[in-house]
Amino acid sequence: MKKKLSLYICFILMTCFSSIAQTYTPFPTKNAIWTSSVTYGGDLVRYNNYQITSSNSDTLINGIIYNKVRTKGGLGLLKHDIEALREDGKKIYMRLRIGNEGKDSLLYDFNVKLGDSLKGKAFPSLQQFVVVNIDSVSINNIFRKRYWIGFRSGDRAYYLLEGVGCNCGFIPYPILFESSGRLECHSVGNQQIFGGETGQCLLLANKNPQIELAKIKISPNPIIDVGQMEIPNDVAVDNIKVYDYLGRLMYATTINQNSVSISANDYAAGMYFVHIYNKQTLVGISKFVIEK
Repeated sequence: MKKKLSLYICFILMTCFSSIAQTYTPFPTKNAIWTSSVTYGGDLVRYNNYQITSSNSDTLINGIIYNKVRTKGGLGLLKHDIEALREDGKKIYMRLRIGNEGKDSLLYDFNVKLGDSLKGKAFPSLQQFVVVNIDSVSINNIFRKRYWIGFRSGDRAYYLLEGVGCNCGFIPYPILFESSGRLECHSVGNQQIFGGETGQCLLLANKNPQIELAKIKISPNPIIDVGQMEIPNDVAVDNIKVYDYLGRLMYATTINQNSVSISANDYAAGMYFVHIYNKQTLVGISKFVIEK
């Protein structure tokens, strides 16, 4: 009798736990802050801050209600100037101030299942990120689903968290060509949901390193035969690396001049990213396309 009672109690507890874990936690609509960091080659480049202030910040666009977003930070290729967010059916959409022809871009989809590929502006199909595991985590006594993501190889280092986003940054930026993103903290009102102590998000948002990456000119671009990369004369460089769109190192060499030739014969057709360094510190980035 005692054994049956114990089993019954365990069943009740497991059922309650399951129902709690499966309750969806929506994205916040007011008084929310996300602070992300971006690094290149292990060096901190920028803190990016995204903030939804209050319900008074709601805005109506084409008959649809959005939450206005204040942005601070962003640098070069990583700049995402978000105007507003909205949620519909467990999907989070972002609207950019510039580009995308006034259309919404999918930021997160929390309907994904094990084995699904992640889609949207933050996860281009070329990167082939998939859901490799799903579990739940308790935050402030509320269970939220956590979706572990990785390449099709099965590796996992990042995850999506209901009501928060990706641990690789509010705008997801997984490790690619020696750069990576990280969500440092997320708070709603006076509650710290993710990261360090209360107030850390605002502190980090106002603590940006003074880094200016050099503007590199590559012409012609796209390159059909030979292109020329011009680095400003006042920028000291000693090393150059070229990566493909999957982050694979395709070329690396030391240099002692500010003009470098790029031959289409050395690359397959596609897009490539250039990083230039001085004493192992990133000082410039650019990209070029090879056409054949």
